[in-house]
Amino acid sequence: MLKINAVCKTEAGEDNNKVTVPPILLTKHCYYKRLSPYQCNSPWRIEWDIYRDDGSMLNIPTWRENKILPLEGSSEDNPVELTDDDCYNKRHNKFEIAEKRRKRWDIQRIREFRYNEKLRQKIVKQNGNKDDPVESFTPFLFEIDALAVENSLPVNVFGHCLPQLSVQEFSLR
Repeated sequence: MLKINAVCKTEAGEDNNKVTVPPILLTKHCYYKRLSPYQCNSPWRIEWDIYRDDGSMLNIPTWRENKILPLEGSSEDNPVELTDDDCYNKRHNKFEIAEKRRKRWDIQRIREFRYNEKLRQKIVKQNGNKDDPVESFTPFLFEIDALAVENSLPVNVFGHCLPQLSVQEFSLR
């Protein structure tokens, strides 16, 4: 079973004073929890079917032979392509001009994107730093300290581990 140490810490310390947290409730039964949308769309998920190497699929390259017949003498139906410098420049100038136009458009788009980002940052700075709503009680990938493999799982409720409570009768005192 897998336990994430960032979720259930067993010690909480402040400077040199170590305060021990009561033992947490553990279970040997696996339980399922719903992942937040952030965790479901994580780029770190690996599609194991793509990387499967169990020998069930064998990709063999295929090829075929194409016989090309030599050109026969030129006829009026198939005129010979002109290869002088003027024709060559005329053919290539059209594509060079289109490429320069696309590059100019790309630069303009990048400039607009940077301008929009500056405006967005300015608005965020004016509004102040408001906290984003909590979508999940589990830590994000970059908040995980370590992974531990154990025989039991901590019982989590709303992102916190339940303490181990002794069995006793209910009382309002």
